[in-house]
Amino acid sequence: LVRNIFLCFPDRVAEQGFMACRRDKLVSNVRLGLSLTLVYAFFNLALVLTDWSTSSGCFIDRGDGRQLPAVEFRAAIISAICVVLGGGLGLTTSRRLRDSCGLFGFEVLVTLMAQVIVVLVVLQHATFVSSVTGPEDPHSIVNWDAVSRNEADLSLLLVVWTAATHTLLPLRWIMLVQFEAATMLIYCLASALFGPSGADHPQTIIGNSVQMFLVLTAMGLGKRGVEAFERKAFTQVAAERTRRYMAENQLSQIAENSAGAQQPQHMQDAQLEHPTRPTRCESNSLPSETNTGELFDVSSTTASERGTRLDSIMKLGLQEHWLIKMENLSIFPDRTLGIGGFGVGIVAV
Repeated sequence: LVRNIFLCFPDRVAEQGFMACRRDKLVSNVRLGLSLTLVYAFFNLALVLTDWSTSSGCFIDRGDGRQLPAVEFRAAIISAICVVLGGGLGLTTSRRLRDSCGLFGFEVLVTLMAQVIVVLVVLQHATFVSSVTGPEDPHSIVNWDAVSRNEADLSLLLVVWTAATHTLLPLRWIMLVQFEAATMLIYCLASALFGPSGADHPQTIIGNSVQMFLVLTAMGLGKRGVEAFERKAFTQVAAERTRRYMAENQLSQIAENSAGAQQPQHMQDAQLEHPTRPTRCESNSLPSETNTGELFDVSSTTASERGTRLDSIMKLGLQEHWLIKMENLSIFPDRTLGIGGFGVGIVAV
């Protein structure tokens, strides 16, 4: 029941295969999203440090030319956001770091990074910055009456950030549900602890929280339906490939049995006298039957030709997708398939 609610395959290998199919898209989309957000963060930082900001010109310099503590604090928060975004870009560009994290680890790191950005975005809001940095400076040239005390713009920004995470990043629904709950909790706690004092402020918290809850719930349900369809399609493709493999295996066995039964007696005697090639190889890889039969027939090749023949076989394997490149595999060294005298077999997806 729990797996059905959170959309998880009962088999861990199937879950890893589903995540491996979407990993390349996740890495590229994370890189794109971080780049766009980093550009916006630099632009916002430049606005804060000039004589006007995104909060209606509330955080400008003092009359004596010194910056307000609110300006310095907010600039530090936005700089921290830029550092987090830059670290995320470094993670997506380094293949060694991604491989060391694994499939589940990379997804968890992306979710945590999005939650850290939510915390920093909430702390840099004008209302909360004024509460953290202390009382307003009466000697500044700021018109404090023009400072916006409305938190609707913050809730809208959080909803936009969450919507972008849902639409751009192919994260699993179980991770997005945690992200939505953390976003709601962070906003409610910050507004209750650092929000302005007043009789109408609890009503503001409740109103914004209800609106955020409804929007995030709608996005979460939509994302769940999309992922359920993707998992169903993944299961159908895997089952179809399994049935195709079993059917081809049965046809191959039938062809081998029929070829062995129809083989003339004198050819069988010749094979007993000169056992150079097995019957199975002849029934599957004769040049007269398949185009690749001559390619796999290495009985008459010299040592110098076998290297060229092996390269041709590798190219054929990549074209027909029965040979996979090493960089397309995610290796799990802690999970072994078996141990023998010639080595250790480990799991790779």
